[in-house]
Amino acid sequence: KFSHLLGGPKNPKTYPTLTFDPKAYIANLNKVSAFDTAFELAQIDTAKDKQNWIITAQTVNQYYDASVNTIVFSAATLQPPNYDANADPSVSYGGMGSNVGHEITHGFDNLGSNYDGDGNFRPWWTDTVKETFDEKTKCFIEQYGSMDVKSELSGALLGKLDGKLTLGETIADNGGLNAAYRAYRDYVDTVADATKYTKETSEKMFWIAHAQFRCEKNTDEYLQILLTDEHPPGRYRLIGAVQNSVDFANVFNCPVNTHEPDQEMCIVGIVSIRFEWVWIFVPNPQYLLRSKGQHKFQWN
Repeated sequence: KFSHLLGGPKNPKTYPTLTFDPKAYIANLNKVSAFDTAFELAQIDTAKDKQNWIITAQTVNQYYDASVNTIVFSAATLQPPNYDANADPSVSYGGMGSNVGHEITHGFDNLGSNYDGDGNFRPWWTDTVKETFDEKTKCFIEQYGSMDVKSELSGALLGKLDGKLTLGETIADNGGLNAAYRAYRDYVDTVADATKYTKETSEKMFWIAHAQFRCEKNTDEYLQILLTDEHPPGRYRLIGAVQNSVDFANVFNCPVNTHEPDQEMCIVGIVSIRFEWVWIFVPNPQYLLRSKGQHKFQWN
């Protein structure tokens, strides 16, 4: 029942009844906001539209909508440097592939677990699974909650991440990255001459591509905003996810936990979901989000 939308809406929302004043920006925003609110209220007690988009094709973003069990990727986000169809598969999987895995993982995290395959609010975890999940996620809360967010200009301490606030995103980061790496390994093991590089080089390229995908420059003001947002700054999303990855440690031959001797690896059942999505984003479009079977939920 899981589905995906790529590119943009077939029937974009328009505002035919509105008139705009080029000199009244705030008034124009208020008009659009009122129109959108009326539109959303009109959807109450109507059938859910799985083709509905909450972003435009020009918006550089992607999301998982639990109410319709769908992931959405705009045309704008499927452009270089986020995604390049001519790039080596290791780069595609490490970058956009991990992002696809991130959004899929949201369907199984602390939010997605409350919705069934049709998008209805119907928690489907047993009490035992919920208790185990909550216990295992304490590690993520403590790990990310201990991260100091510093100015990228002066190095001054701006605050600490809120591990509870960011939990859903950090779980999806970890689960998505691991799912993408497994999918990449399945791909190169299945497709002859999938990459022109050696196994060692291509696997390192996967992780480097993921790091580049998370690379960003932030002002102090924006970092202050992110301290109260469920999405941590890219630097900390990267550090946490690779710190928890045995695969990353193996590829770069680094002993586990040597970088943080007092920090255990955080692994939650959601990270061990066996996504049988063997191909995500690769140069040949026939392999785009091709599914071999069902998603399986298992605990470590």
